Amino acid sequence: MTMIGPTLICLTYRRPEMFERMAQSVAEAAALFTHLTGLDVQKVCVNQDPADAVTTARALARGWEVWTPGQNLSFAVGNNRAARLALGSALVLINNDLVMNELTLIRMWEQRA
Repeated sequence: MTMIGPTLICLTYRRPEMFERMAQSVAEAAALFTHLTGLDVQKVCVNQDPADAVTTARALARGWEVWTPGQNLSFAVGNNRAARLALGSALVLINNDLVMNELTLIRMWEQRA
């Protein structure tokens, strides 16, 4: 079993094109992170629109775990509930409009306390 480094949590509400752009950049950063550290990256998508099957399908296809609470929760509530699913030793809360640099996870991991 591979050990998990960070757990990434992203809340979404509609806008599947934003999620797709973010997920692509995260995939590249996570691949480099895993290659250099030997640790996996857990990715949790909180899809707050149960009717948004497109985001759910895209997230699952990219290896994200998907949690759909059935309603649009506040940022704090959604992230706190999703954090219960975290298996990693560090939480990284990301927005669905993020475009992550390939080295971001490595740099964050190096700076963790």
